[in-house]
Amino acid sequence: RTERYTLAHFYPVNEWELFDLEKDPQQMRSVYDDSAYAKTVTELKTELDRLRKEFKDTSDSAEAGQANDAQPARTKKGKKGKAKAGNQ
Repeated sequence: RTERYTLAHFYPVNEWELFDLEKDPQQMRSVYDDSAYAKTVTELKTELDRLRKEFKDTSDSAEAGQANDAQPARTKKGKKGKAKAGNQ
C-alpha cells in the first residue's frame, strides 16, 4: 500500500485488486485490469517482491492462506480442565 494505492492479492483464488485511493477512497472499484494503471501495477508488484525477499516471506500459495484455517481453535484451560470464561 502507498498513500495513493492499495494492491491486494488473494492467494487462495489468485485474484488481484488495485484501488486508486485518490479517486476511490472507499475502495469500491478495482482498477487492476485498467490498462491506464498497468505501470502502477508493475511498480507495486516489483516493490512487493522486494519486500518479500527482504523479509524472507516465501508463503506464495493457497496453502499459505489455508495454514491458519487448518489449526484448530485453542482455549486456555483452568484447573480441572475447564475452559476459562473469555478464552473461547
